[in-house]
Amino acid sequence: MLTSFPLQPPFPRTRSGSTVYFPLINPPTIFSFGGSFDGALQGDLYSFSIDPAVSTPNLTAKLVATRGPAPTPQSEPLLAAADGHLFLWGGMTEEPGRAEQDTRIYSLSLSTSSWSRYTVSGPFPAATFGSTTTIFEGFFDVYAGTDMNGLAHNRLWRIDIDHCKLVSLSGLYMISKLRASSISMYISPVTSNSLWENVSYPCSPAARTGHLAIVYARSWIVFGGSNGKNVFNNIWTFDFGKKEWTSVACSGSLPPPRQQHSAL
Repeated sequence: MLTSFPLQPPFPRTRSGSTVYFPLINPPTIFSFGGSFDGALQGDLYSFSIDPAVSTPNLTAKLVATRGPAPTPQSEPLLAAADGHLFLWGGMTEEPGRAEQDTRIYSLSLSTSSWSRYTVSGPFPAATFGSTTTIFEGFFDVYAGTDMNGLAHNRLWRIDIDHCKLVSLSGLYMISKLRASSISMYISPVTSNSLWENVSYPCSPAARTGHLAIVYARSWIVFGGSNGKNVFNNIWTFDFGKKEWTSVACSGSLPPPRQQHSAL
């Protein structure tokens, strides 16, 4: 049974952005960053939470005040949460006369509300829409999506964010082997020696976009999506330990084919 909660101000404007549910903080919170409203890109961060202590719960929206090198206003970035931090990557920004992908990785400490920004050298995932992301055992994973030419992909990229070694620039101090959860300050833009890895495995799912993907135990479960011609209702799992994809045969009545859906 679905339950609706009255929303308490401030109210974010309707937009297309990026959201992530973070159940490991108290109270469990949904975060939303950026998006586009009335033709203008946004760069604000909102949180949505329910106070379980009150007799009549209300969903409260809050504009999160942050400091440090924040992400530029952008649409459709990928947002994930781990170890008291939000991680953001890959949104589309606006340059004069063209759209441009922001390839830097941003990390927000929820304890200090401070942004850190990492510039990663080497190959990186192309700008995609309808991708999914998660963080598992220190790796930020990005799967599938549609590129700027409308072509769906099934590529899996990942980068190690758990043991980043930050290299000094312009007299900044070097900080090495810090877990992301240990960083409690923000630094000027730095480069990281962690590189994006394009992970290739046999028997992977068909290219798709607009699918859902959730982590359960040690697996990433993917359902539905579309390749631009066909809409799927198949289920695949990626085993993080074995590093292999498996098609799941389900009994009972499967949901009809669908795309642009969500799950927790």
